[in-house]
Amino acid sequence: MLWSLDAKADIRFSHENPDVQACYREFLGEPLSPLAEELLHTDHHAWTMPNEGTC
Repeated sequence: MLWSLDAKADIRFSHENPDVQACYREFLGEPLSPLAEELLHTDHHAWTMPNEGTC
């Protein structure tokens, strides 16, 4: 179901989304800016998923 909704969406890529573009333009600056890195990126090794490693 999600794939069919995505296939029909007018905006399918985040970098084409006017709201995302405005967020960068008005607040974050450029992609990979220090502020964008701090707020939008995560360290996947700094946390574990629930039940991870209990198999």
